[in-house]
Amino acid sequence: MNIFKENDISINQVKFSKKPISIPASYRPVYKITLILIIIYYTGRGGKCSLLKLHFISYFLKDAILMDELVNSLEGEENLFTYFSWSIEPSLIRALRLALADDFIVEKEGNYVISDKGNIFLKKVLTNIDILILEKDTLKKIGKTKINDFKIEKYIKERSY
Repeated sequence: MNIFKENDISINQVKFSKKPISIPASYRPVYKITLILIIIYYTGRGGKCSLLKLHFISYFLKDAILMDELVNSLEGEENLFTYFSWSIEPSLIRALRLALADDFIVEKEGNYVISDKGNIFLKKVLTNIDILILEKDTLKKIGKTKINDFKIEKYIKERSY
């Protein structure tokens, strides 16, 4: 059922206005989609990642201090489960939906996998040495085996009150 009558809204009635502040890059969909792709690429065993793992790693990629703390904890300097606090990010969920809709990733058996289209985009990101330098370096250090769903779930249970 169409609730609008013909000619109710015309293109002349649609107006865009510049806002006094811009959206930070870390909340922009293309940034988050790119993060999703590089997280899966660098840390996804079998080329796939769970939603839990994407949220967990994405949280620590928010700034350089968190990235260092995560890498140090995984290298044995600190216990990951002792004091870290993290949260689910709604912007990641929105980016996942867009990445699925735009066919950058696909969902298989509860995990996310990079599609052919996503691999084409990812190849451009990986070959550009000026894009996401710290994030790529951190993810390389984490690798495919240092963080898994079991460790994250254990952490959640230990932190639950």
